[in-house]
Amino acid sequence: MTEKEARAEVERIARATAEAIDPEPELDLYRPSLNTRYCDPDHNGPGDPIYVYRAYYLRGIPKERLTDVAHQIRRFWEGQGYVIETSTADGRDLIARSRSTGFRLGLAETGDGVLSIDIGSPCVLPDAGSSPADT
Repeated sequence: MTEKEARAEVERIARATAEAIDPEPELDLYRPSLNTRYCDPDHNGPGDPIYVYRAYYLRGIPKERLTDVAHQIRRFWEGQGYVIETSTADGRDLIARSRSTGFRLGLAETGDGVLSIDIGSPCVLPDAGSSPADT
C-alpha cells in the first residue's frame, strides 16, 4: 500500500463511519493529526516508514445521543470486519483493528462531550517527493 492509498483509505473510513450514523455528524478534522507519524521513532527521516493518521471530531451529535451513536459506530465497524480490542462499559471509548489490512480505529469522548474518531494505517513508505503532512 502506498501513502496515497493509505490516506485515501483513512478518509474513506472516516466518511463511511459518519454516513452510517444517525444523526449524521459533521466531520471536523483535528488539524494536529496531520503531523508526520513515523513507525519507528529512531528512524524518522525522509523515506523512513510512516503511518497515515487522522483524527476527527463528530460535531452535531446531541449529548443525550452519544451512547447510542457510539453503539452505532461499533456495530458499523464490526460489520466492516473490524475487531473490537477494548471498550469501556458505556461504549463511548473503544479501539478496533482490521486483521486483514492493519488499520486501527479509535472512538473516544472528549471532555466537552463530543465524540471523536481516529484512524491509523499500517506502516507505509512515504510517497516520493512529499511530506506525510502535505495533505
